[in-house]
Amino acid sequence: MDVPVGTTVGELITMAGGIDGEYGEILFGGPFTGTAVSLSTPITKTSGGILVTEPFPDLKGAKTGVLICACGGNMDRMEDLCKKYNATLTAVQACKQAVDVRGTLKCENPGNCPGQAAKILHFKNKGCTDILIGNCSDCTNTVMGSAPKMNLTVHHQTDHVLENGRDGAYALPYKIQNSRTASRK
Repeated sequence: MDVPVGTTVGELITMAGGIDGEYGEILFGGPFTGTAVSLSTPITKTSGGILVTEPFPDLKGAKTGVLICACGGNMDRMEDLCKKYNATLTAVQACKQAVDVRGTLKCENPGNCPGQAAKILHFKNKGCTDILIGNCSDCTNTVMGSAPKMNLTVHHQTDHVLENGRDGAYALPYKIQNSRTASRK
């Protein structure tokens, strides 16, 4: 569909058939580094894809550790997800390979994760029962190799977007036009 700049996310979702039932959040961009937006957010020239996600699981205040990685959401995003999961943010650790470069985390050695067991042990020692991660698949594998052995439940920041065995999120294809008078299809 052709979409004029200024069209709201809500208008666009309605044009695409609407949202059927409950949802967790609406994202501009992708599941890893996307930004949560509202139905009233306007489409701009730089707007990316739109994802409407599954509802968030309720962690019922579980003490949760957050493992920040250069590959995933930043601290603001992970704190927002903790709130949406109804989790109690208890501890924060950065991936061993994440280095701060002018305020942004960068991975020192992408695709070669040396393991995260010490970070997971830190969460366990802080009383966490759950961990929220935003790592790439390599780091996620190292977390999954140690966290369950310590009786820690792992949640990935994309779980509500990319549900296994289900449709998960619904992507809305659209083309942005520069004119408010552009035709809508």
